[in-house]
Amino acid sequence: MFRQNASAPSPLVRVRCSRNGLSRARQARLQQSRVTRRGRRKDGIAKTDMEITERAATTAEIQQKFRHISLFELRLRRAAQAEADRGMVEVLVFDVVRAWKLFSCSGPPCCSNEWLLQTSAGELVQIDSWSMLHATKQTEFPGCRLVVTRWPRTHRVIHAEVSGVAIQAEEVASDSWIDLGKQNTRCEVLGRSELPPEVRSLIE
Repeated sequence: MFRQNASAPSPLVRVRCSRNGLSRARQARLQQSRVTRRGRRKDGIAKTDMEITERAATTAEIQQKFRHISLFELRLRRAAQAEADRGMVEVLVFDVVRAWKLFSCSGPPCCSNEWLLQTSAGELVQIDSWSMLHATKQTEFPGCRLVVTRWPRTHRVIHAEVSGVAIQAEEVASDSWIDLGKQNTRCEVLGRSELPPEVRSLIE
């Protein structure tokens, strides 16, 4: 299974509250939401054209922090609570040039919509959703421009918006793909070195 290492937690700092009731650290995070940074391939080889920004989570997003998480997944629920307490979400924006369909049926309610996508700079993104990114004509990814809102550490998808021309997807047999072992509705940015050889051979 593939696992993406979570970033190390920030050291504890003493904060002061301003007159508007927000801590200075919180204000700094809100200011950071206006700054766009470029994504980097996880294997450290090259920068990409993927834009990743942070912004403050909305009240509705925070209220849905346990969406798709079972009551028995205590560790994941604790991580989700920590993300909600931090109050920030990530927004990923990128162009899709190639797509692989990782589900063999028509999608929900039988299977989730699971895709492997290649960006215009060669980045690989795996995304999975029960309610978004439905295939068009059974074999097409629904667009070439994708905006994904996700939680920063667990990478659970909050919202995905696609636009542009649909892309003909290549189907990858289910027995050829290795289960990520993760809760559905994830969005993971992967380096090619993270893929098993049998998977790399199918997409190259």
